Amino acid sequence: MVIIGGMAQSIPSWEAQIPSLSQSRDVLLYEARGQGPPPTKERSVESFKDVSLPAQANMLMETLDEILDKSQRHQQRVDLVGFSLGGRIALATCILFPERIRKVHITGVSADRSPLGHLTVASWKDHVRNGDTLRSFAWSVLLTTYSSKTIQYWTDNPDYFYTILDFVAEQNTREGLLALLEQCHAKDDDDEWSTTSMASRFPLGKINGRACVGSMDQAMAPVAQVEALCEMLQWDPPTVLPDCGHAAPMEQPRQWRKNVLEFLDLND
Repeated sequence: MVIIGGMAQSIPSWEAQIPSLSQSRDVLLYEARGQGPPPTKERSVESFKDVSLPAQANMLMETLDEILDKSQRHQQRVDLVGFSLGGRIALATCILFPERIRKVHITGVSADRSPLGHLTVASWKDHVRNGDTLRSFAWSVLLTTYSSKTIQYWTDNPDYFYTILDFVAEQNTREGLLALLEQCHAKDDDDEWSTTSMASRFPLGKINGRACVGSMDQAMAPVAQVEALCEMLQWDPPTVLPDCGHAAPMEQPRQWRKNVLEFLDLND
C-alpha cells in the first residue's frame, strides 16, 4: 500500500495511521515533490521545477522501482491510497502505469470544487506568494479543510491548535507549495490533468477504485461532486464519513482506515 498525502502534509502527518494500516501489509508513506520540510542536499529546490501530476506519477514509479525486488518489480502490483492532492496523483499514476496498480482508494477528490473551493485555492496562492511567513497559509488551510466540530475543539484547546498551526508552517516550504499550487490545480476541465479529464481516460475495468469524502466538505470536494466523479469512473457511490470536513482521514481516522482496509481486502 502506498499512501500519498495532501498538499500541505508531510510524512509525520500520517505516522499515527501506520501501526493499524501495516498490521497485515507493507506500507510506503510517500512524500511527493513539493511536499515536506525545507530542501536538503537530496531534496533541492531544482526538484520543484516540475511537480505536475504526470511528473509526480513518474517519480512515484521510480521510487517503487528502487524499493521493489528487481526480479518482481514489473509483476508486483501495488495499491494506491491518496488524499486530496495525493488522490489526484494516484489517478494520474493509474492512467500512466495501469499495469502496475491493483486498486486505488481516494479521499477528498471530486469532479469540481465549489465556488468557495476555487476561491480558497486562489487565496492559498496569495498567502504563499505574499505572506511574510507560511503561518497565514496554515491558518487558511486548517480553517477551510476541517469541520466546525473540530474547530470548536480547537477553540476550547488553543494550545493544541497552535501546535498544529506551527507544524504545518514549519513542515512546508514556500517554493514547494507555490509549485504545487501553480502546477497541480487545473484551471478548467479542458486541462489534460484536470480531474474530469483524468476520469475520461481512466483504465476502466483494469483497476478497481473507491472514493471517500467527509460529509461536511463544502469547499474542496463537496459530496455531490464526489458522487459525480464516481459516476464518471463507473465506481460505486462514495463512502461518506460523518461529522468531518475535507480532512476526513484526520478527523475520522478509525472509520477512514476501516474503509480503506475493507476495500483493499475485497476479492473483486
